Amino acid sequence: MVRALACRATDRRPRRPNGCRSQSRAVAVEDDEDYFRLHARTLVTDEHELTVYPEAKGDRGKRFDLDADPGELHNRWHDEEYAGLKERLCRGLAERLVSQEGAVPSRRNVA
Repeated sequence: MVRALACRATDRRPRRPNGCRSQSRAVAVEDDEDYFRLHARTLVTDEHELTVYPEAKGDRGKRFDLDADPGELHNRWHDEEYAGLKERLCRGLAERLVSQEGAVPSRRNVA
């Protein structure tokens, strides 16, 4: 049985549908935009949103504290104070992406 997590328009944090007892409260999103050649991987939890750009040069990404900054106005990616948290979120994103590998067929471009 597949359980979908719904998101509100103003708040992208995952929330459980009524009756869902899943322990996991995180969603991984893969976004491959062909036109702009943008490839992003995002992990959204109840408290944080982390986005990495695997093909970008240098250390580029976004990390938001959704409790303290629900409008996502202050990118905390380079904050040394949160380096450990960023590392844990990156590891969680990688684990989530590996666990869902093959769950959805690969996209094919048809011209």
